[in-house]
Amino acid sequence: MAAHKRLTYTAEDAFALLERHESSLRNLPGVSGIGIAERSGRMSLVITVASADVVAKLPSFGTVESLPVVVDVERPAAAH
Repeated sequence: MAAHKRLTYTAEDAFALLERHESSLRNLPGVSGIGIAERSGRMSLVITVASADVVAKLPSFGTVESLPVVVDVERPAAAH
């Protein structure tokens, strides 16, 4: 994934980036979801994984096209 020098993203720009990279990100082992969210006042690419064990197996992203990447671990569903 190529490095870019963009510093800020609008929601529209972030979703366009997601569309460009969605296929390759979804194919990473253990990835259960991807999306865009605002984190700390900035648009971010959020990669959701099934367990904490998966995080160590993912490439170290930091950013994709200068958009910050956040990795979230799924929380177990609450029992009813």
